Amino acid sequence: SIKKNPSMKKLLLVFLGGLFSINAALAQDDLNIIKDYLSSQRSALNLTQEDVNSPVLKSTSYSKSMHVQMAYVNQSLAGIEVHNSTSRFAIKDQQVYSARLGFVSNLASKINTTSPSIGAQSAVLKAAQSFGLSAGNIEELSGQGNTYVFRAADVSQNDIPVQLVFQKTQDEQYRLAWDLSIYLLDATHYYSVRVDAQSGAILDTHDWVLHCDFGQGSHEHSSGESVLFGAESTAIAPVAGAAGYRVFPIPFSSPIDGTDEFIFESDAVDAASSPFGWHDTDGTAGAEYTYTRGNNVYAQEDIDGNNGNGASPEGGTGLTFDFPYNLPQDPSNFTDAATVNLFYWNNLIHDFTYPYGFDEESGNFQENNYGNPGNGSDSVNADAQDGSGTNNANFATPPDGANPRMQMFIWTSSSGPINLLTINNGTLA
Repeated sequence: SIKKNPSMKKLLLVFLGGLFSINAALAQDDLNIIKDYLSSQRSALNLTQEDVNSPVLKSTSYSKSMHVQMAYVNQSLAGIEVHNSTSRFAIKDQQVYSARLGFVSNLASKINTTSPSIGAQSAVLKAAQSFGLSAGNIEELSGQGNTYVFRAADVSQNDIPVQLVFQKTQDEQYRLAWDLSIYLLDATHYYSVRVDAQSGAILDTHDWVLHCDFGQGSHEHSSGESVLFGAESTAIAPVAGAAGYRVFPIPFSSPIDGTDEFIFESDAVDAASSPFGWHDTDGTAGAEYTYTRGNNVYAQEDIDGNNGNGASPEGGTGLTFDFPYNLPQDPSNFTDAATVNLFYWNNLIHDFTYPYGFDEESGNFQENNYGNPGNGSDSVNADAQDGSGTNNANFATPPDGANPRMQMFIWTSSSGPINLLTINNGTLA
């Protein structure tokens, strides 16, 4: 193994600090360019000066395909942002190259007020009640201006950020509202909610959890033969002492498509996308974790379905994750293998999409951004064989800087968990 050098680590911290300062200055330059553009074009855009006085820069990224700097801003009035007003600006050679606006014309004439009648904590309670939840103790963790963070352990597994915004209504007016998000304790829903800051009514709700549900018995063809459990694994013998992962590698999407193989670490990891490997988090050579955890994903079993600290397969100092499936057998007998496969595929997708632009600056999922722009601390929490459901999968993707959660359930049929998928030679629609 490679020993870590404390001096190099200090040097890296100094270097990263300088990068953050430079990035902040560049972001301010982008905002000034956008302000100049909006002021000069406001008449053509049918906007008032008040509409364009105070855009709020939300994020920036560099488009590798267009070779332009992309900047995303929200409209604001009296220090309050308009929800879902994000405008996109392409900046090249210190000027706006193209723009796609989401600004509201003459916003001041369309808002109801700038002063809330109910507080942020009351808004959390109203939102919880709308989902049939009893909030219990709501603890304020921080509060500054129109932005707060609360903890409501009886309602949300994550802290609840709350911000004052303007929410569009069906009659094209904009009501003052509290914008907040609640991640249910069972992880089935991650609600983004707007609560009317005058009446407490729920104005808008959006679920950040993407569900994949193929229904019961779908694509079950006449023979009823289980492909997954109908034949023994033909995998090669375990590889002793080699760094790598036994998985169903690309292009195999499941055991139906092929057999498990041992993929060497050197062949699995893309050095440009994950420069310190899949088990690093501090940005220096050497793995921080010898189990299925790293900068891009933390994979563990969640058989109890409680989003707790489940078991993760251990690869040892050699990072050898070699757990054959040895089919046919019950899924409970290859939990380690399933978790390794989930870890591999999450990292693979990260490394595949990275060079196409889904990088740190564009809001990808990484614990450490290695000095690149964007928010870190948002690697994927991936739950293998999650016990909170069956025949489904979901993926909760909150805003950049918050950990998403992927839940992969066991697939069953009417005859029980052994028949994960039934199919014969018939053509699938």
